[in-house]
Amino acid sequence: MVIDYLNGEPGIFSARYGGKNLSDDQRVDLVLRNMNGVESIQRGARFISVICGIGFYKEPLFSEGIMEGFISDTKDGINGFGYDPIFIPVGKNETTASMSKDEKNNISHRRKSIDKFLKMLITDKII
Repeated sequence: MVIDYLNGEPGIFSARYGGKNLSDDQRVDLVLRNMNGVESIQRGARFISVICGIGFYKEPLFSEGIMEGFISDTKDGINGFGYDPIFIPVGKNETTASMSKDEKNNISHRRKSIDKFLKMLITDKII
């Protein structure tokens, strides 16, 4: 999770944001506290997934998937994990925690990076 207003935090430390002993719910609460009073226009955020494949060529293969969105003012939804209760993807009116598993997976950053990686493997006739 990369949040613009927080200068890219929690970033690569998303799973440890606020300390390694916090639960996912406590991390979400911390983000909401840190974003308290921030206007909608400044609540931009994104999930980023990168896949690296080694052993196909001399150089590693990389693919990246990004799911753009923004941080909501409150938690909503019971599905998913991590920051899903406060992340609303661009073009949607609900958090990823309010979506069905299939709906979330079809638009997720992980899905995008996997699809790109598989396309590279197929295009280059690796699989």
